[in-house]
Amino acid sequence: MNRKKLIDSSYCPDPKILEALSVKIECVNEVEEVLNNGTGTLFSSGGSYYVITAAHCIQDSNTPSHYNKANIKISLPRICNAIIEVNEVLDFNLEDTIDFALLSVKFNIDSFPVDFDYENGIQFISEDEFGINTCLYGYTSSEPSGRMFRTRKVSSDTYAIDESITATGVEFSHVMKGSSGSGIFVEYEDRICCLGYVKSRMTERDKLDDIKIRRIPCEINEKFSYPILLPSILENRIQSRSITTQSIVEINYINKWGDLSKAISGNEDATEILNEIDKLRKQYPYVKSVLYQERIINALLRMENQWSACEQRAFIYALQDRGLWPTLFGELPKAGDLNDVPELKYMMLRALTFACGTTDEKYTIERNTDEGMYELILREAYRFEFDKMYELINAWNPSGVWAVKKALLVNLFGKDEDILSSVKVFLENKDNSASERFVASLIYNVTSQQFPQPCKYTEFWENGIEAPSDIISYIADRIDKTKIQPKIFGTHSIQIFGSIDSTSFPESIRLLQYVVNSGLTTKFGIYSIVNIEYWMKAFRHLVHFIPYPTVYYTLQYAEEKTVRWAGQMIAYSDDDFFAKVRPDLLNALLRSLRMEHVPRYLYMGIYYLTQELYMSVDEDLWYDEFKQSVLDYFVLKIDAKNVSMSDAIYKNLFSAIQCIKNIERKKEIFIKLTTKMSQNTYLISRLLCDALWVDTEFAAIAEVEKCLWTIINEVPISQSYNVLCEFNRVNSLTEKQKEVIDKKIATELFSFSKSDYPALIDLSHLALSHESVSKIKQFVLDGDIWNCGITDSYYTDPSPFHIEIFDDKVVWTEDEWQQIRLNMEQNLILIEKKRTVGESSYFYNCMYLDLLSDMKLFMVRLQQISEFCVDDMLHRVNANIEKLSGFGNLMEALSSDDYNKVNVALNLLDVYLKTDDFNKHKAEINLIISKVSLKQSANIDNCIDFIAFLMQHYSTEMKTNFGDLLLCLLKNYVGYDFEEMNFRVPIVNHKLSLIAHYMKPEFKDFVQVGYWTSDRVVNRFGGFETLYES
Repeated sequence: MNRKKLIDSSYCPDPKILEALSVKIECVNEVEEVLNNGTGTLFSSGGSYYVITAAHCIQDSNTPSHYNKANIKISLPRICNAIIEVNEVLDFNLEDTIDFALLSVKFNIDSFPVDFDYENGIQFISEDEFGINTCLYGYTSSEPSGRMFRTRKVSSDTYAIDESITATGVEFSHVMKGSSGSGIFVEYEDRICCLGYVKSRMTERDKLDDIKIRRIPCEINEKFSYPILLPSILENRIQSRSITTQSIVEINYINKWGDLSKAISGNEDATEILNEIDKLRKQYPYVKSVLYQERIINALLRMENQWSACEQRAFIYALQDRGLWPTLFGELPKAGDLNDVPELKYMMLRALTFACGTTDEKYTIERNTDEGMYELILREAYRFEFDKMYELINAWNPSGVWAVKKALLVNLFGKDEDILSSVKVFLENKDNSASERFVASLIYNVTSQQFPQPCKYTEFWENGIEAPSDIISYIADRIDKTKIQPKIFGTHSIQIFGSIDSTSFPESIRLLQYVVNSGLTTKFGIYSIVNIEYWMKAFRHLVHFIPYPTVYYTLQYAEEKTVRWAGQMIAYSDDDFFAKVRPDLLNALLRSLRMEHVPRYLYMGIYYLTQELYMSVDEDLWYDEFKQSVLDYFVLKIDAKNVSMSDAIYKNLFSAIQCIKNIERKKEIFIKLTTKMSQNTYLISRLLCDALWVDTEFAAIAEVEKCLWTIINEVPISQSYNVLCEFNRVNSLTEKQKEVIDKKIATELFSFSKSDYPALIDLSHLALSHESVSKIKQFVLDGDIWNCGITDSYYTDPSPFHIEIFDDKVVWTEDEWQQIRLNMEQNLILIEKKRTVGESSYFYNCMYLDLLSDMKLFMVRLQQISEFCVDDMLHRVNANIEKLSGFGNLMEALSSDDYNKVNVALNLLDVYLKTDDFNKHKAEINLIISKVSLKQSANIDNCIDFIAFLMQHYSTEMKTNFGDLLLCLLKNYVGYDFEEMNFRVPIVNHKLSLIAHYMKPEFKDFVQVGYWTSDRVVNRFGGFETLYES
């Protein structure tokens, strides 16, 4: 292989990988004083772990030997503080020409949060042809916690530091001290290659800022169960195997494309080369590297002359390997009629399959061929017509590799061991392509779901066959080289395919094409065939272009966060294409739930994805499908006692019901769900109260009132209080209903725990008589009122609700206050004794601050309506608040970069506003609005929520003091980049709509107020009428 190809295919490793590979070595004395130091490379062989370094890094300065193993401290500073112990120094040679040490170490990978394969992810090379893209990672005197330094090859044993280090000679030696022993790395073909290690820096006499390196000694192989050292880059590329028939095919295939590239550039006849490529493709069906194919496509697209027949054929062949098709490149006036190339037909049929619904009379599917049947099955799958898909699969009688593809399709719907016999037959026939047999082995293993796996991959590894995972990771690595991580729950993207680079979009298509062509899927049951991170990178580029197949393969993961993220990408994208796609996509998915045959792993994925789409499509377009597929199924077919709030169908119901505005539909849902109350009262109550939303108009409907009487009479008060409180909140309970409810409170046993304050709070608002109020008070006094969650042996969360928000009718006596005070004091002692800022996590401190704030609010209100002495306890609580908050004032906390600290400050400001005058806190409110307007707050979502709360309760004061600033806030969030914000989009947009609503009438003519209160925004995100103070 020539040098140019190696350089083109290599790149500098990710520093995060090097942080896991490069260890810090320190030799210490009895008092932990560092006497010698250096860097090493950690790797594994046969399950054991080793470190390679330069011998002088562990040399005892008083002897020609090394330090005792107990004095050699090895660590990964950026990963974990734990020390990696040395088992034994296996090799130590101080000779100047060698300077090599090999250490056996105790490395418990479970104790270190790393995701690197130390056995297969790194290979050592005795010779190399890499001149650029190399680096080292050393723990130097200037960077004791580690730093990557880019390097450049000067000669066979010398590399230059290719960084902006100005020091030279002695200064350079000092700056780089500690880098000795570090590896020289390059990443090539998805593996880290170690080219050698730093033996020494140049001496002070040298003028260049260079380092000397040494190749790993060949005799190191004798120390391991199998060789870790590869004698050449060619053997590294084919994974430490001897040249095999398959590797020769692979290399020949690449070289033929290189020859074709030269022929095209030189206007030479390439017919023979193309014929040879066509023959080789049958033996090498899954192409990994497409470097020459890319060059040929680009060269042809730039040609000014009309293409020849060879050039047309070369173009189609190159597109095939890249998974692309001609229409992606727009008009090709110089190309001529590409239909003369037979492969174009199947290429365009696949393009039409991806397009879902688009047809072209020039390209028709032949049902009597395996290729045609496979395309027909895929088309039904991508349209979510699973019954038709199932029917086609059963009618298909394929042979050869197509039988393997059918086996996986059959097992999508249910386990079928008989169909696997055809896979066995294919595997046993050694005349079949080794690459296709490798894929068949994978399909057999994942579909049979046996452990240990029946098909071993050893045969393929030994013969240098590329594993499907290797090809997938290679392609995925070329997508978004910046390694953009998707933010879960609350993202938005206006994505144009092609991204900011020239490879992400085509490589995303190539990843999809590989999955389809090989007959695989993205995930099967517990087996992730395509790493979820890889697929979501491709998803970002594909979903705006071919949404249906992209969604189909995303649903296979059936993992909530991933699928919901995908749904949000579709729901929150504002481009016109998605506006047209969303209604049909949502209805197609909902309709598929009613089909007799649905791939068994797709149900949850469909529930998760559609729950994100409801809000972005008008309810008139999807309600009927939702009703038939989800609501009626839940009501008629499911026993609600077996459903929890974490189940996918419940979350789907909740999201859909939240979006319903039509009062007739709301009535229908209320009536249907009321019939399920006896099965799971709490679950149904949550749907009726938190999702459906009760208002005066809705409560006045006769059918609704009839259902309400059923709930009052037949459901125990301990289970129905949620629903009853909702009707009470809008003053819709009749006097007769209130009397019946009050009697039930007084006479029925409470089935909830004494710490269930949400239930007690609701009951306090429903209670009327002295008897029922007294019962609630006694229930409270018998429990641990201010339970802080601290015991001698563990910590639990304190309750987020307490008696400070009981209804005003609950009046406490002096004796009751003393009982409450005693319990408060007991919990304060626990907090003061067990928890201080220095020894507790901020997570718990936040909850303790909430508890202390509730205590304060309770005492302030008690002080206002009684003459009880609360001053001493109030002072004590305030002192604890100041101590646990960790800040001297709210301005400091609100300016913090810590999410939790800002959250605590907002909670405290809420308490202060309830007990102080609004004008005392204008400075803090001004800061909150300003930071949110500039998108600088560490807690934007909760800050916006707090501003909305202030607009509800202090509308006049907010507009008088902060009108212009609020207008600026609303303007800055028009069309904001959702992906840059780490919050749930619908919730925040609800709050922004609410803020804008309360800016009226004074500011109604401003564009930003009109935008956030427009039908388009309000209807899409729920509307301000669904927002109220909890």
